[in-house]
Amino acid sequence: CWGASAFAGKWAPGACARAWEWALQLSNGMFPRIRPVGQRQEEYPQPFLLTLGLIIHWARAEWRLKFLACTSLREALGWTKMSPASCSRGGTSSASTFEVPLRILSAEDVRRAASMPLLIDVVADAFRQLSTGRATVPLRMLLGQAAHDSHSFFMPALLAGGDTSTSAMGVKVVSVFPHNAARHGLPAIHAMVALFEPATGQLLAVMDGRLLTALRTGAASGAATRVLARENARTLAMIGAGAQAPFQVLAVCAVRPIEH
Repeated sequence: CWGASAFAGKWAPGACARAWEWALQLSNGMFPRIRPVGQRQEEYPQPFLLTLGLIIHWARAEWRLKFLACTSLREALGWTKMSPASCSRGGTSSASTFEVPLRILSAEDVRRAASMPLLIDVVADAFRQLSTGRATVPLRMLLGQAAHDSHSFFMPALLAGGDTSTSAMGVKVVSVFPHNAARHGLPAIHAMVALFEPATGQLLAVMDGRLLTALRTGAASGAATRVLARENARTLAMIGAGAQAPFQVLAVCAVRPIEH
């Protein structure tokens, strides 16, 4: 079913309907019908239980499997005519005419794409847009879990503009789980940034947010240093040596000739 849909470049309801019909015939024709309540479970043939389990699993994972198969083939084969909308139920829709690919960027992708001098210019421009009223940045929403002593922050933003080149819409989600290292061997902080097409709401990109947050915070200090510090400043004092410290140093060194 998924293979036929993906290779056809669209949702193939006929193939999936036949697969579903085959599963029902298999369970009803080859194996006994469900027995009345009260009979022992071991009386059910093992193949019947397996088939029933597969049908339930198929129903639960239907959309996730379809999307993964479709998008994976698009990426592997380099198809450009097939939009992400064709991976949704019912085939292509009017939204598919936008032909906007979904980009998924890892931390390494972000590192390669975002140099500190470029980020400093972008952050400085963002401050100007916020001060002139072009940017809408609502208060972040907090979701806490007492059982895990954790907090998750949801931070949306909108940059208004006349066209897609000057407008943007996105959200950053940062989760702080202080006991992750001791309990699960995982970092305490996880973050994700999603970018949307502001005219249609279509998802454009999902990227790692931990590195991007560190880079952006450092870039803010770089932008401030460029405006406020003496031109001949050559000494930097960094108080604290946490995850932010290297990026603060990197940003300041990008705008001043730091020697010590």
